Amino acid sequence: MQLFRQHLIHLAIVIAFMVEGIVCAQLEPIFIPSKFNMSRRVTKSSPGWLIRLHQANETLEDTFAERENVLAGTRPDSLGFPLENFAMDTSATITDWIHGHTFALDVPVNLNAGNNAIGVSDNESAIPGIPGFEGSTRYITSEIRLVLEVPRAGLYRFGLHASGGLHVVTGNVYDSFDAVELVSFEGDRAAETVRFDLEFERNGLYEFRVLWFNAEENPSLEWWTLNEEDTPILLNSENGLKTYANIPEPLTSITKVTPEHGATGVLLDQDVVTLQLHLDDAGIATESIQATLQGEPAPHEVSAADTEMTIKISLPELSPFTEYDWTLSFETGNELREIAGRFTTTVFGAPGALFIEAEDFDFNHGKWDQVNPIGMTGPYPGGAYRNRGNGHGISEPDGISDLGIDYLADPSSNDDPFNGYRAGTGVSTVSLNRRSEDIYRGDFNVLTNHAVTDQQEGEWLNFTRLFPMADDGAKTFYHVFVRIASADAPLGLALDQVISGQNTVEQETEKVAELISETGTDSQDSFEISPLFAVSKEGSEVEPGTLAVVELGGEETLRITSLEGTRQNIDYLLLIPATQSPNTKEPGAILGVSRTNDQLTIEFTGTLLSADSVNGDYQPVENATSPFTFTPDQSQAFFVAE
Repeated sequence: MQLFRQHLIHLAIVIAFMVEGIVCAQLEPIFIPSKFNMSRRVTKSSPGWLIRLHQANETLEDTFAERENVLAGTRPDSLGFPLENFAMDTSATITDWIHGHTFALDVPVNLNAGNNAIGVSDNESAIPGIPGFEGSTRYITSEIRLVLEVPRAGLYRFGLHASGGLHVVTGNVYDSFDAVELVSFEGDRAAETVRFDLEFERNGLYEFRVLWFNAEENPSLEWWTLNEEDTPILLNSENGLKTYANIPEPLTSITKVTPEHGATGVLLDQDVVTLQLHLDDAGIATESIQATLQGEPAPHEVSAADTEMTIKISLPELSPFTEYDWTLSFETGNELREIAGRFTTTVFGAPGALFIEAEDFDFNHGKWDQVNPIGMTGPYPGGAYRNRGNGHGISEPDGISDLGIDYLADPSSNDDPFNGYRAGTGVSTVSLNRRSEDIYRGDFNVLTNHAVTDQQEGEWLNFTRLFPMADDGAKTFYHVFVRIASADAPLGLALDQVISGQNTVEQETEKVAELISETGTDSQDSFEISPLFAVSKEGSEVEPGTLAVVELGGEETLRITSLEGTRQNIDYLLLIPATQSPNTKEPGAILGVSRTNDQLTIEFTGTLLSADSVNGDYQPVENATSPFTFTPDQSQAFFVAE
């Protein structure tokens, strides 16, 4: 069994070289198709470019999400009011004290807020509106928009020398899937050069958008191309490529997707993928919209008003730790757009999910908290079992203390000093309240959280709970997950149901699930959520790796036991309603074979399979039910049942 981990690996091959003393990274050229040529949508009446600029007077995160929220006016200040703009409005084309002032510039693309030349050229212009009202150059967020004239098709070599964070796109610049990303740097970096090459399929006019921001560093930005002599020439300079501030109306664009493409940690109660679109004059042929999920057609709903459209792709009941792939296609103008997205679920958010905190085991001979919310009926603040139970210092079960009835601790460690959440039991615990992931339970956070620590081979804990029953009195099937940590030791956990003797030292149990892993987590403080897997029982079998499905309803007592060779910390159990009953099956068998004239009859249980040779590839016999009568039509055939 392998714990669920994700490792994202990005590999890029670059060649370093020098351009007038500047270290550059030469990337493979990025192809820009002619569909992004805006020549029919843009005039060249306004040479130059636009910059929309906002300056905050409080600390901002140096992330794309934070700075996009600043420009969108959705980032509140520390008091909850709209974040005010402290940039000067002198000569602003559009003055906006929340979203940022817009300035139209007809100068080379070379801005600097300091007094010294930075980059390859000293032909610099002051950043408009900066320093702001407080005389500062800190916490600037800006959006640069321009249309670039590409005089001929082919390769162009670009360079950006900039400080701070930078995100540069071309193509359909406001589209979540159709924008072509050129540069992407988060954080507040000192000024440095980044190189990128573009291969234009056709000459014409192409739109670019730059998100540029800083925190502490004096901001500077210059943008240039290399000529045949490898000399940088600034955009919109006398000999450089021309730029225009005639920004076109957006193409039909997917402006927002929920969950975002590539999102992880998507809750299990997510029921739709929602796409919000801006429509241009061509619009979308509604009847052309098609959606798939996991490669199969998926139902969807469409609503539209003016230039906005919303498409919702319906999702089935989601499974935990699963990657879902979806596609959307539609016709707009003369183009057929095909979009592919994906997201990965977490284990949280399933309707009817139940939590059992490992530190909240039974006390006083099978007693359990039936007054406070303890994770079975909604939000649980934690702490309901503090100091309950006894057994501390007892060397072996005596039928009087809780030891051996509600829990079993290694006698060699059961006389440790009183400590932790359940001091009277001698069971060691550790407080887990420092990190958001420690207290997060999907729909709620716990206020007091502990993990049971140093659980070793043979030690166990009992948990009695009242499980929901259906209106017809039926029990519910659950998948079970555990949040667990272990360093330099394997993971091993058995989940049992106590079926008799709950209040005595003579308890009968039945194993219903287990977790076995040869490797632990990164450290004893590095908790991971892992599923428990099904176990085979007498007369039935399960395939390895099958998630456990446990039937529970009414008052039940569960037990978790640490298996051989383990030493682990346990935070909680999570139970998620399963849509299917346990994936077990009775082993198949050939019960008898008889012949009547030229026909054979096979009686069997399970599934009948056939192959051409004894060691062949056995495949299910189509429409075979017992007894199966057929006329042989080949020289030999072999049958098995499973």
